[in-house]
Amino acid sequence: MNKFTTRIGLFALTFLGIVFLPWWISVLFLAYFVASIPIYAEAIFFGFLYDVLYAPRFPMPYTGLIVAVVTLTLVSIIKTRIRT
Repeated sequence: MNKFTTRIGLFALTFLGIVFLPWWISVLFLAYFVASIPIYAEAIFFGFLYDVLYAPRFPMPYTGLIVAVVTLTLVSIIKTRIRT
């Protein structure tokens, strides 16, 4: 399979995980994909999707989006430090 098809399959798998599975399983999926795939920017979309579907507006809105951006940034920094 090529990379494009793989990314679409993982996108669909993660989307279905967020919609149908408990939140902690979805987070494990996202953590694995962010760590194993180079620049899995789809995590930002899924953080936003999680906030839209499930997150309460108070005390802090967009928690899933913030966590996704911070996680993606930290993993990217750590990956570059390890590989050099």
